[in-house]
Amino acid sequence: MCAMLVMRKATAADRRGTLYLNTTVTDPAYRDRKFGALIALWAVDQAARRGAGWVRRDCLWPGLAAYYQQQGFTLVREVEHGKYRHHMLARRAERIDLSTWFSTGTPSLPGGGR
Repeated sequence: MCAMLVMRKATAADRRGTLYLNTTVTDPAYRDRKFGALIALWAVDQAARRGAGWVRRDCLWPGLAAYYQQQGFTLVREVEHGKYRHHMLARRAERIDLSTWFSTGTPSLPGGGR
């Protein structure tokens, strides 16, 4: 699995207080552990702890955009770029208690998400 969390200044509206979660890739053998979702929620918590207002991310596939929406991200816009359609999503930063994720070993998202 690979993930990257970076500050990104993509547009004038994004210039202040935004963390950008680049991507997560999980080995299919560990998909049921939902490590990518954990990293996304950790990023939301870290953004709040750092005083950022938002976490943004994008993807190329509608199904993945729908999965990110189950994690509390909102589809902001879709952008055509060459032969690709980018799905741009955002989620307001907030403190999230992820301790139950680790103590129970159960990969359930806070708030009832999958």
